[in-house]
Amino acid sequence: MIGNDIEIHITRIEGDIVKIGIDAPRSVPVHRKEIFEAIRETNKEAAGMNIADVALMARYAQKNQGSGPGVGHGRNNPRKDR
Repeated sequence: MIGNDIEIHITRIEGDIVKIGIDAPRSVPVHRKEIFEAIRETNKEAAGMNIADVALMARYAQKNQGSGPGVGHGRNNPRKDR
């Protein structure tokens, strides 16, 4: 347990590989380290953008809204083995 509401489960052990599952409230982001680092780097780059870049991205996102799978964490998927 981590705190009162985060549970770590060992789901499988295969030789030297241990698979874990994490049950946590939806309000708690849970990412593998490489995904967390990629998000942090993207946020750092976005923080350095100028207002024209942000406006261009907003227009692009609005134009392409609903045109395919977006980036996200899949709220309909269970949190285990992520």
